[in-house]
Amino acid sequence: MKKHSKYISLITTLYGQDVKISQPDFVGLHHPIYIAEKNNEKNIIRFSSKECASRNFHVSRLLRKYDIPVPELSFYNFDNQYFETYTFIEGKTLYERHQEGISQEQIKNVYRQLCDICYRMSKIPVKEAENIHLHTCKTDTFFKFLNFSPRVIGHCDLNDKNILLDKNDNVCAILDLDQVELKTFELILINLFEVAKEKGYDFSVESIKDFFPSVYHEKALLNLSQQYEIYKKIVNTKDKILKNKQILQTKCK
Repeated sequence: MKKHSKYISLITTLYGQDVKISQPDFVGLHHPIYIAEKNNEKNIIRFSSKECASRNFHVSRLLRKYDIPVPELSFYNFDNQYFETYTFIEGKTLYERHQEGISQEQIKNVYRQLCDICYRMSKIPVKEAENIHLHTCKTDTFFKFLNFSPRVIGHCDLNDKNILLDKNDNVCAILDLDQVELKTFELILINLFEVAKEKGYDFSVESIKDFFPSVYHEKALLNLSQQYEIYKKIVNTKDKILKNKQILQTKCK
């Protein structure tokens, strides 16, 4: 509550006493998010660390350079408090639209667009992100011994609360740039469709060929299907493997 008051006070100092301050329905677990509205203009303000705010600013610039739909971020330091800000984007999350009864065909269209976005992100030269210091997605560390392709730039958490849709239910932005990391393209797709399956959407990795009619050739789809079978087996025995690893580490001490 103390921090909340501090953030409200800081926003008021920046925008003036007549600013209208609210919070979005989904405020995030790790970084406080506010909406500042004044003179018919809305801005999203997200408080975070210097490292995170700076990194996300550069990620935003890189992705927008390649026409990836993400917010155009700025970041600032005021009274030793760092924050990101961007103009409010009108729309609803896929989560909200799902609650309102979006059709299955519309959802599939959203995922076709997401596959295209993921594919285009994967084609951004990793070299261009060297100075941004992208992390390696944590799930990749566990699956590093699989025969996956090289790591590429991808979003590690495209859940339905991070997917913003316009009034025609087309993807207008993907949110939470904290989750843009280095990840193998196969795992980007596998995780995307696994999350979809968990949410109850009526398709999974096996139907991925329907979402890549041209850009993703048959050999790659076959490889993805094979890797997905391995992925499922590993996930099912993950606890056992990690436990054995801990036992081995203890014996080696």
